[in-house]
Amino acid sequence: MSTLRLYYGRDNDEMIRVLKQAQQRTVAVTRLEVRETVLDEEVVEAIIELILTSPIEVVQLDDCGAYLNMQTIRLAQTLGGIRSLRLSEPTFLSRFFLDKLLISATNLTHLRIQGHLEREQMLSLAEGLKGNTSLHTLDLSRSRVEDFSSLSDGVRGNSSLHSLKLRSIGLRDENVTELLESLKGHSQLESIDLSFNHMLHMDHVADFVEKQSHVTELLLGYQNVWQAPKVSVTRLVDTLRTNISIKTLSLARNKLENEDAVQLADALLDNDSIESINLRENRFTDVGVVALAKSLEKANSIREVSLLKNAIGNEGYKAILRAAQRNYDIFEMELNDDGAIAQQIQHETALNTGGRKLLFLDPPLALWSIVLARVNKIESLNEQHNISSGKCYSADVIFQMLKASNLFEGIVSRDPGELEKAYP
Repeated sequence: MSTLRLYYGRDNDEMIRVLKQAQQRTVAVTRLEVRETVLDEEVVEAIIELILTSPIEVVQLDDCGAYLNMQTIRLAQTLGGIRSLRLSEPTFLSRFFLDKLLISATNLTHLRIQGHLEREQMLSLAEGLKGNTSLHTLDLSRSRVEDFSSLSDGVRGNSSLHSLKLRSIGLRDENVTELLESLKGHSQLESIDLSFNHMLHMDHVADFVEKQSHVTELLLGYQNVWQAPKVSVTRLVDTLRTNISIKTLSLARNKLENEDAVQLADALLDNDSIESINLRENRFTDVGVVALAKSLEKANSIREVSLLKNAIGNEGYKAILRAAQRNYDIFEMELNDDGAIAQQIQHETALNTGGRKLLFLDPPLALWSIVLARVNKIESLNEQHNISSGKCYSADVIFQMLKASNLFEGIVSRDPGELEKAYP
């Protein structure tokens, strides 16, 4: 992907020159980023020309100003034909601009807006959402939203949304209740991110989960409820027993206690869909962690678990280790201790990622190419998660496979010279 960037108040003549040069590039521009500058009519015209003559898929207009005139209308209409757009204040969040953009947004699938969205702007956004059938992702994260009712009204009239990202926009329980009510029956919706808001309880989320069987990702962590003792998740956890769609769940930093961990552990025994669960930065001690670990031993769907920054002691770590050793489907366990037990847990999960489960299933020979491909990813996983000690290298996984297979029997004690002759 070739990116063109225009940043920090460049001279208009220079921006025009750069934009025109971009049209002549051997490698076509596919992404345009314009930030912290004022665009005159000629610059706007040059941007329009570049979008129309290049295979641009992504445009980002952050903290840009422009005159609200016919050229700006043309820009709004042109942007409706790209795939992904990011806007922030001031000019490009005006109702004047949003109206024209959303009417013409026939190809736009991803819209990211960040800024101060006053009531008129929210009304414009809501009306645009109602008539749009192309948008798959709406992201208003970290915006100041003044009219949540308009937001609910807009998403109610849009059945094409697959992902709704509303992180840190000031949502409270009553706003979330209204929003989720407007989303009932949206069969295309797969992901909802309500992190970093102000929910005190999640009964409204539980009601939604009970009636909405299409959502696969539900992110509810980091609720900023400083004056409340904790976030109430009792009803939500109960719904997980029968839910068959949610694969990714986050309840991170919600002041959850051991009793919540015990209830969640019990629910996971009945749940066959959750693959990734984030419980980091809560208030779990060994009591809650041991209960969770015992359930993880038997939870067939779980692949990734985060318990980072919980008060886990020795008993908790031992229970987690047993889970990683007994449940070969656990591929990643995020913990905050780099001690010997934690390192052993990382080793066990790496072996799981390598495919040791197949050693006990007598798999078809054709599957081993897939296993070995996963084995080769082990070291890159070590780098990705910054594991500097207690690493599990691909050779470790291969060794464990050989050790558990019939091929290894009868040769481990033989003289190296004999082995060389037998396996040249």
